[in-house]
Amino acid sequence: MDKDYIAGDIEDVERYLGELIQLPVGVCIADTQDIARDVLGYEISDLRREPDPDCVTAFRYVARIEWAPSNEDSWRLMYALYRRETTPSKPVEEIERRPLLEMPIDVQRHARHYLSQLVAAAGGEWQLLRGMMSMTRRQRSVCSDHTPMHVLIPPQETGCSPTRRQPYSGT
Repeated sequence: MDKDYIAGDIEDVERYLGELIQLPVGVCIADTQDIARDVLGYEISDLRREPDPDCVTAFRYVARIEWAPSNEDSWRLMYALYRRETTPSKPVEEIERRPLLEMPIDVQRHARHYLSQLVAAAGGEWQLLRGMMSMTRRQRSVCSDHTPMHVLIPPQETGCSPTRRQPYSGT
């Protein structure tokens, strides 16, 4: 799937949630087993170290996408990675947090499948958002001469043929 397409979906969800809610909400996108199987395509240094026979500590991981404040005081879709020692008395530790759009494309691609759950957890309507995203994609369509083609504007006015996405000849 195209990187611009995935980034566009993430940006659409950010706009939608920005108008909907300013309360933190998140969903799990991967756990320790998923991360060890490399579903995120993203290396976590703790998992790649050489085994130490004297080490008795093991960690559990959870990767999440969260609607939360970013460092710039604006709300963004964030990728967060948490870990906890297997002993339940130890606290959960956040080991990484950054905007989802700044993560490698494999992480964005995987997280994209969980956007509907995040929207639902925030109290939004996924079907409504999907319709809005579809309209946005159509508005982003570009004809061969790089003129934006908006589906609501007749092709004569855009200079673009709606079927061939080539300059409209007027015939």
